[in-house]
Amino acid sequence: MDSVRESSINWFEIKVVIFDVDGTLYDQVCLRRKMVMELLRAFLRSKISLCEVGILRCFRTTREGLADGSVRNLERIQYKEVANRLGVSPDHVRSVVDTWIYNRPLRFVKRCRFPGVKEFFEALQRESIKIAVFSDYPASEKLLKLELNVDLIRVSTDPDVDELKPNPRGLITISRDFNVSPRQCLMIGDRQDRDGKAASRAGMGFLMKSRRQATPNSFADYFSLINVITKAHGSGTKS
Repeated sequence: MDSVRESSINWFEIKVVIFDVDGTLYDQVCLRRKMVMELLRAFLRSKISLCEVGILRCFRTTREGLADGSVRNLERIQYKEVANRLGVSPDHVRSVVDTWIYNRPLRFVKRCRFPGVKEFFEALQRESIKIAVFSDYPASEKLLKLELNVDLIRVSTDPDVDELKPNPRGLITISRDFNVSPRQCLMIGDRQDRDGKAASRAGMGFLMKSRRQATPNSFADYFSLINVITKAHGSGTKS
C-alpha cells in the first residue's frame, strides 16, 4: 500500500497545495553538481575569484543562521551581514549572489526537474486545487524555466512576510490570500526542519519529498501522489 495514502493528509479537504521550490520541484543535488562544474570552469577562466566563491559560501551560511531567529528587513540584512563579515560592500555581495545563486543556475533547473512534477500540477488543476509556491529564494524565473504554472508565488523577502522558514508567516499569508483556513492547505517541501516545522506552526499538513518513502508523510516520486489525489477526489470520500 502507498505510504502517502496512509498519511494523516485528508486530501478530500485540501483546497490549496503550497510548494517549496529548491529540492522539492527539482533535484538540488543534481543542480549543485552542475553548478560546481560551472564555478570551476569560471574560476579557471578568471571569471570568478576565490573571494567571490567565499561570498557565496558565506551567504548560504548566513541565510541558514538568519532562519533560526527573526530579523526585520530581510532583503537588506541578508547582504549587509555577509558584507560585514567579509569586509566587502553589500552591493558587491548582491551582485555576486544575483549572478551565481539566482541567475546562472536557471539554465540547469529544467534538466533537474523531478519526474512527475508537471503531471502532478496538472492533476491538481483538474481537481480545481489551487497551487502556490513559498520559497526562501526568488522563485518566478525558476518556475518559468521549470515550465510550471502556479496561482500564487510568495517568497520570504516579500514586505508583508519578511521571515524565513520555519517562521510560519509566509504560509499563513498564503492561506489568507486564498481566503481558506490553514487546515485546508497542504505544504510540500524537502526539509522537515524548515518546511515541515513552518507547516506545523501554521496549522497545515505537510508532505516531505525525499529520495525514499521513509515515513508515512514522505514520498519518493510525484506519480504516487497523482494516484492518491485522483482516488480521493474520484471516490468523493475522505482519504
